[in-house]
Amino acid sequence: MSRKGRKSGFCIHSSLCPGCPQGESPYPEQLAWKRGLVKDAFLRAGMEVDVEEIAPAIKREGYRTSSKLPLARGRKGVAVGVYKRSTHSVVDIPRCVVHHPLINRAANALRYTLALAPGMVSQGRGGEGWMRYAVFQVSAAEEALLLTLVTRSGDLDGTLLSLVARLREVVPEISGVVRNINDSEGNEILGEEYKTLWGEGHISETFGEVTLLASTGVFLQANRAEAARVYAAGVELLTPMPEERALDLYCGAGGFAFHLAPKVAEVVGIEVNPRSIKDAEATAEDGGITNSRFYADVVEERLPELIAEGYFAEIVTMNPARKGAEPEAIAALRQMAPRAILYLSCNPETLARDAALLTADGLYKIDLVRPYDFFPHTDHIETLALFTRK
Repeated sequence: MSRKGRKSGFCIHSSLCPGCPQGESPYPEQLAWKRGLVKDAFLRAGMEVDVEEIAPAIKREGYRTSSKLPLARGRKGVAVGVYKRSTHSVVDIPRCVVHHPLINRAANALRYTLALAPGMVSQGRGGEGWMRYAVFQVSAAEEALLLTLVTRSGDLDGTLLSLVARLREVVPEISGVVRNINDSEGNEILGEEYKTLWGEGHISETFGEVTLLASTGVFLQANRAEAARVYAAGVELLTPMPEERALDLYCGAGGFAFHLAPKVAEVVGIEVNPRSIKDAEATAEDGGITNSRFYADVVEERLPELIAEGYFAEIVTMNPARKGAEPEAIAALRQMAPRAILYLSCNPETLARDAALLTADGLYKIDLVRPYDFFPHTDHIETLALFTRK
């Protein structure tokens, strides 16, 4: 430990990589700081709530099972890594402390393979080269990896298949390779067009007794062990009954939905990404789950429509993106008035904002606010909140 209680040597890339800004801090300090983020967010929203202590993460290194890495070529060769802080310059990361080891192996194999033909790799925005990003998704349960290569458009499938053959010799755990085409020079990593070049175009991941399918671009919690914790806790907190109906908003691949399906009469999922819904429906078919239905739609539009048709669910789960839920979605929830709402958030500020809306006029009370450290050494915190109708 060095001065001021900080440790040195956490990661050799920490001076350039923005990924783990808390990495040099002792782990108990990280947990206390993150809990403080949640408490402060609620205070700023005008609510003083009891925020539970954060349970230490099951794994503090090698926990991240998905990653989107930019590619670039420069004077020192091909870089596979992250953008340098506040720039679009790519920092080469041969070993990331928080990546699953299989991602590190595959990224290194890709780097060395591309070094044989560096002209493939983009020189940055608007530059020459057609390979732009690599997306890695690991199934921790199966020790398999889905690799997605993001390229500009063009007749490149043959070249990519040759590259894939070389990669598979080094990383036999690669179970599928997908090509994604993105000609945009904006910040979006993935384009709209996908093509499976080899193997499976998805991974299967197990959370407790539930196995989910997920393709490229489909949201699946990147820390599988912590997600399994949250799903199990969520079911326990909601105490679902066999005659009840459950609604999973912003459902992604169906994490909460499929944990609840065996315990309720019906589960409905709503998610804007049609690829997520396709995967959720495939999960239901593979698992013989007949009491689920899913909508590829915007929550704030589909939910009011369902309510107008007479739909009602006793319990609701929701896991929106960082921007939180739209006000129209919160208003629809208050109109439907389920007995319990379980909200998993990756942004304490929007969680607190939405909590203030849900609890307005005393319709709901906050029974629990429990942070989870899904991403040790980073600034990110996941928070589970339980709301029950008074």
